[in-house]
Amino acid sequence: FFAFGQKGGKSILKKSDGKIDTSKADIKVEISGFDGYGKAKLSKEEVENLDVESFNDDYSTENILDSIDIDLKANKLENLSNGDEIEITINFKNTSDLDIDITNKKVVKKIKVKGLEKIINSLDDLDDDTLDRMNKDAKEKLGKDFYDQNKGSDDEKYYTGDKMNYEFNQLATLEKPLTEKEIIEKSKFDNQKSFAIAMVYEIKFQEVKDYDWDDDTDKKVITKKEDKAKYAVFTFENIQKNNGGIIYSTNRPYLVDSEEKALNQIKYDGYELIDNDKNKKTDLSNQSNNEKEENNKKDDNK
Repeated sequence: FFAFGQKGGKSILKKSDGKIDTSKADIKVEISGFDGYGKAKLSKEEVENLDVESFNDDYSTENILDSIDIDLKANKLENLSNGDEIEITINFKNTSDLDIDITNKKVVKKIKVKGLEKIINSLDDLDDDTLDRMNKDAKEKLGKDFYDQNKGSDDEKYYTGDKMNYEFNQLATLEKPLTEKEIIEKSKFDNQKSFAIAMVYEIKFQEVKDYDWDDDTDKKVITKKEDKAKYAVFTFENIQKNNGGIIYSTNRPYLVDSEEKALNQIKYDGYELIDNDKNKKTDLSNQSNNEKEENNKKDDNK
């Protein structure tokens, strides 16, 4: 293989040392992370499909390849989402004294991002069924901790200080999303830090304050009850996708005497109150559960 050169002002044929055909050049790109937070890693070592020839017995094809510099540029490498297109420009440059023919010194490759796992990091990422399960879990735990053992009995079973007529109402939902840094760390090390939400419940009940004896019925009658309330905060952590569903862990609630204290405590732990528009899903979840309870009551009365 010969190329034209100059000697003493006259054109002469000069033997080329080698040739690199880059027309089929490609590059393997490592893409990791989560959908919306993906990251692409480029490496010169991953450039492939180069056809290298040596025309000089003093140099191997490896020598020819080592004589060029490969520069990589991309339009986007971070915060990648499924469907994004990465445009990679591969520039080839001879940095040696060897005479090397490079067919295309600039090659552009386009790669579509796909297969990134979607991370749960917002209440909007949870379906109604999951919120229903969380609400049901919370109410079941409250039902075990706060129950009227004399429910359905007459007043004779009750004494001063006894509590009755428990009712559980969800008041607020808060979320604790991961920061971008935490998401990147999670994708690197698969640590256990995950999106979490908190639900605040009002526990309404009545406390027996006094009772009397009814001579006509010859039975004890409760004459005074006082309305009271406590507030419980449940946290649902390690929320993540698993085999097509969503799993989470439910932490036992802590109790306070006012809604304000409950909200202040959970906000101090890094949770953010969800606005009314976002909270519609939870409201619908509660509405659905209430409707089910009402229907069950109607069925029982039939």
